[in-house]
Parts: sequence; structure tokens; C-alpha cells
Amino acid sequence: MPQQAIGIDIGGTHTKLAIVSQDGDIQHIETLRTIAHNDPSKYLDELVERTRNLVSTTPIRGIGIAAPGFLADDHRSVRYNPNTPALVGIDYVNLFDSLSLPIWLEQDLNVPALAEYYFGEFHGAPRLMSASIGTGLGAAMMIGDRLLDFSGSTIGDSGHIILDPDGPMCTAGCRGCAEALIATPNIERLAEKYNRNLAHRIQAHEVISAAKEREAWAVEIIERIGSWLGQWLASLSPIFLPSHIFTETFPSELLSVEEEELTRYSRDAWPLAIKLSQAGQTPYLPQVAFHPRFPDEVVKVLKWANQNRVPVTPWGAGSGVVGAALPVQGGILLDLSRLNKILVLDETNLLVKVQAGMMGHHLEGELNSRGFTLNHSPQSLDRSTAGGWVATRACGQFSTRWGGIEDFALALTVALANGEVITTRLAPRAALGPDIRSLFIGSEGTLGIILDVTLKIFPLAETRLLETISFPSVESGLTAMRRLMQSGLRPFLIRFYDTDESLFVARWSGVTPPPNANLFLLGCEGLADMAQTEYREAMKTLRSEGGEMLGPEIAQGWMDHRFDFSGVENRLAQPGGVAETIEVASLWSDILETYQALKKNLSPFAEHVLGHFSHAYPQGVSLYIILLGEVADAPAAASRLQEIWDVAMQTSVKHGAVISHHHGIGLARQEYLRQELGASYEVLEQVKRALDPRGILNPGKLAFRR
Repeated sequence: MPQQAIGIDIGGTHTKLAIVSQDGDIQHIETLRTIAHNDPSKYLDELVERTRNLVSTTPIRGIGIAAPGFLADDHRSVRYNPNTPALVGIDYVNLFDSLSLPIWLEQDLNVPALAEYYFGEFHGAPRLMSASIGTGLGAAMMIGDRLLDFSGSTIGDSGHIILDPDGPMCTAGCRGCAEALIATPNIERLAEKYNRNLAHRIQAHEVISAAKEREAWAVEIIERIGSWLGQWLASLSPIFLPSHIFTETFPSELLSVEEEELTRYSRDAWPLAIKLSQAGQTPYLPQVAFHPRFPDEVVKVLKWANQNRVPVTPWGAGSGVVGAALPVQGGILLDLSRLNKILVLDETNLLVKVQAGMMGHHLEGELNSRGFTLNHSPQSLDRSTAGGWVATRACGQFSTRWGGIEDFALALTVALANGEVITTRLAPRAALGPDIRSLFIGSEGTLGIILDVTLKIFPLAETRLLETISFPSVESGLTAMRRLMQSGLRPFLIRFYDTDESLFVARWSGVTPPPNANLFLLGCEGLADMAQTEYREAMKTLRSEGGEMLGPEIAQGWMDHRFDFSGVENRLAQPGGVAETIEVASLWSDILETYQALKKNLSPFAEHVLGHFSHAYPQGVSLYIILLGEVADAPAAASRLQEIWDVAMQTSVKHGAVISHHHGIGLARQEYLRQELGASYEVLEQVKRALDPRGILNPGKLAFRR
């Protein structure tokens, strides 16, 4: 009797159960109505019971589950699906654990799957599965060492899933999609090679039937397509990684495998992830967390993961606000926090070399004790790491004078996907072709794992002068900021708040600003005479645009509380609390219009829509929008946050603003990345293909297809 497995396709409205046999037959058993509301327990209990009945009456080798939760737009980007909130983050592996059968979970991407003999090393474990019963390719799976069927539907009906970006073109214009690989001249050439005359467009069932008869042309097609599709799935689909497979290779003291430990990695500081967690949903759960103590342990795990095609997601301190560190495809969470040492402190050349897990405030404290500073001061200084700064292309609050992390990072040591380690050349400047260092700054862990970074340091300033200036309008304050930046002056602190946010900023000092004031914070530092001269010249410009001096108290209050994120955190701590921070950047000619459009378009979604301008340049400035509101509960808050992001990004693109200044792409922005980069995105994708051909590094990020 042919071996069999159960395929479960969980949809937004219905769930289909089928038995898929070794010879390719698919026997539809029943359809359950999916109950997509806040309490799915009744539906889930029924699903498990029906499955248990099948297992008790039929010899079953395993269970394959295709589950919803997040939607893949064009199979490139992932976003929350508010239509099935109750099904997001369900631990289906644990749900069916009592049946004691192998499980292969295809969650979050709902695409057809094929795992077969020609990719038999799939994640290095006995594996069944795939079951997307209701989709184009239909159900397919691997049992033992036998090739199994994908359904008798026409391959051309499967949609245009990119399997091989360098493959042939289909009639719809896709290159290397499933249809192209089966139903194009590629097949005709194979058929001609084996003297088979194709009189019509070939269909999947014909290929399967011929392959079962061992016709060479069909076997070669199956072998080729299976390999392409299997490799694509291995780099894209989440995996079920039994902990014992990993612990056979790595010592247990470096691992976290218990769900309670792993859950903390299922959310960072991204508000949407926080809301999902509050709703009891953990869609971003790794199978294991690895805690290396030394760089060679990172290398070892990367070599293993690359060989076994297991996703690896790097983690610094989890302070990112766009979901860049979330393990969307499961696998290994690489927690770098134990790599936290200062390796070199060079007072002659003014540089410090630190490991990737070095916390920002610990590094700054050590430097301060020796009379130095980083001058890199992100709001997350006490909750972020040096490696995280590099990976996200971070920017500090004093960037107007000192620049972003790309201006501080002199050299990097990076572990590539295959375990190879590279170190970029340390020099004050070099003309050695393209800057390899820049490939990894802002790559969000998709091109390599940062092991250490060499940063500039600076002597502590002799003098620091602060001032608060009030402007009658946003327009006058922006004009003053532009003139200041284009004058050649470089104050270390320039921040300009609209009337709404000015009230929040002033509270820290206890000073009540004038009615309807738009507050401008100014700071000058350095040698005493130079700082005083810069301050006097800056004040001339600010006064000429209608600025009124209020004294240093409000600016000092901000300096004393500049790492305080409690306003947003306290709001998010409430299940129905909505809070979000979105930063964009624009040229001076466009920034006022962008600000006005964002304030107007986002006002229906939050009680408070606050705005300020910081990180200024001679050519333009960053705009930071903060939204604070309240809705009924966590699922409603998650839906509202997605609406906010959609409106914010669409508005920014429409008005010519760059969609991120310093928070990065993560999950929040990636559906807009290809549009933002245009044709240049193809260059980035080719770099990814070259450095990480198996797609194991932080998959599901930067809109990479693999």
C-alpha cells in the first residue's frame, strides 16, 4: 500500500484536509469552516480532532500544514493580514505535537510547495510536506526517498512564482517563474532532445504520468523543476527545526530551545510586533536561539546553517522599531549580545574597536571615563549595540555635526553566509575601488553578520552652550534651519518642533512656552571661543527669521531626557494603545509640503500627530512623525498601525520624500523598497545572490526574493 500523509490547507474562510499518497493521488477528505475571530480554540480543537481521527484509521507518515497569518505581496514582502487575526501566530507544530508525527509547516507565505527526492537533504531531517491543497501546484510532499506528485492542474494556472531569477521568460513577462520553467521553450527543447513531439501546451499531469513511466524527458523535467522549487522553498519557507538536530552539533549551554525563552525574540520594539504579542500571537518565533561567546562560534553556526539551508536571523539588543531583527521564517536566532568586548582603544589614532554586541551606553561610559566620546548618540543608546547601528545604518541625535554611523565606522569584520570572514581595510580614507564596507552598512543582516566594528572617537567637548528659540510658524522655523545649515555653521544640536510636539518637549523642563510656539533647540560645543562664536552667529540667523530666545532651560530639559522613550512605551503597554514613530527625509524644497501632507493624512488615525525636524543637512532634513492614540484592543491596534504605515508611506512617496532616514526598512517598509530604489534594486539583488546564494541570512527582509 502506498505511503500516505495528511495535507492541511488553512485558509481565511475554510480549511481543507486531504490525504496525499506516495503515488501522487490526492484524496480530499473534508472542509472545515475557519473561524477567524478572537477565540479560535473551538475551531482548532475540531481541526486537531478530525486529524486525529484520520491518523487513527489510516497509516500516516506525517502532516503538512499550509497556514495563514501574513500575506506575501508578489512573494516579496510580508505584511500583517487583519482579516484573520485569530489565526496569526498559532503554533501549529505544538498544536499537532500529540500526534507524534513529523510536521512540515509552511506558514505566513501561503504559496504552493514542492519538496521531493532531488532535494532530499531538505533541512537535514526526515521531512514531509507540503500541502497547499487549494493553490495552483496543489499538494506535494516527500515521504522517505520517493518522489511525490504535484497535482494534475495545469502548471500555467499556478501563478508566477519566481523560482530561478536567471531562468527563461514566460508569456506574462516573468523570468524564471514556475510557468516559465514548465510551459515555455525550455520544455520544448527538452522534448526535442528526447524526440518527443509536443503538439500542445504541456500540462503537469502529463509530466507526472510520463515520469511515472520513467520516460527520460519527463524525469529530467521533474528533476530540474523539483530542484529549483525545492531550493527556492528552502530559502523562503519557515522551517520546523527539531532542537535535537541542532544540539547534536552545538553545546546546550549556547542554546535556547524552550518556548518561553524563544518568545522574547518574537518581538522587538516594532509597535506592530508588540500588539501581536499582546493579542497572544507569535508569528515570528525562532526554532532555536544561539548565543555565541566567540566569533568562531558564529562562523561554525553559519557553516552549518548554510549547508543545511536553515535561516539565520541576527539579533543585537532588540531595540529596532521596524521589525528588522524578527525571524520571520523561523530557524536560528543568532543572539550576539555575548560578543560585547572592547578589543582596541587607540587614543593616538582616536579609534575604538568593539565587538558587535557591545551596548552603546557601556561603550560611551567607558570612553567618557577616559575623556572621550563617540558623538554617536541615538535615542536607543542604552538599548542598542554597535553591530545593530551598522546593520541598520543608524543615526544619532547629534548627526547634524557628527554624521551617521556610516561616518563613524572606519572598518568592519563580517562573517558571510558560508562562514568566510572578511575584514575591511582600516585607514583614514582609501581609494581602493568600491567601498566594501558600505555593502554591509544598512544591510540589516541580509548580506553578512557583523562581528566587530572600528569606530571614530573624539575628545569630550570643552564647552557646551544650549538655547531654546520660539518661532511663530513651522515655515519660518524651517527657513531658519535651512539658512543655518547652508551658512557653514555646524551646531551639534538642531531640533525644531511643531506646536503640538513643543508642548510635550517643554514638560521636561517645567517651563511653559509661549502660546502656539514652535520650539527650536540649538546646541554648540567645542573649544570655548569657537563654541561661543558659532552660537552668536547662529543666533543672528535665527533672530532674522523671527526667532525669539527663551533661554537654555527647555533645551537642557531635552538633553537630560533625550533617551526617554516612555511616552511611546507607556501607550503601547496598553492593549488598545496605538503609538508609532515614522521618520522620512526630504530636500528643503519639498519638506514643508511633505510635513503638511503627513499631518493632514494621518490625523484621522491618532489622537495626537506630532512632528519635528532633526538631522539637518545643507540639502534637506529629516522629518519625524509621532502618533499617539487609543482603540478597542490589541488586534484593532495592529490593524490601525498597518493603516498608519500604508498612509505614511504612500504620502511620502507621493511628495518625493525618502521613506526612511535612519530606522531602516525591516518589515514595516519593505513593500515600498523596490519602488523607492527603482532599477538600482536589481544591483542590490545581485549582490545578495552573490554573497548569500542559499538565502539563509535574515530571509524575508529588504524585499529579497530568496
